[in-house]
Amino acid sequence: MAKVIKPFTTKLRRFKDGDTVSSSEDLTPHSFESLTGAGYIERLPVSSKPNSPTRTDPSQQPRPSVNGI
Repeated sequence: MAKVIKPFTTKLRRFKDGDTVSSSEDLTPHSFESLTGAGYIERLPVSSKPNSPTRTDPSQQPRPSVNGI
């Protein structure tokens, strides 16, 4: 994925600042590499997988009181 920095047009679509572009999109008559090299789009950093919710250790949880208080 990449983010549009400068507006540009293709045969099928007009891209504006802030739009996201995939390297698999049809950018004819341009190429993804030529637009990146010319400063029209900027590659976004590859994000890692989102962290899964952490499980808490049952031994660390407070114990219920015996008297129900």
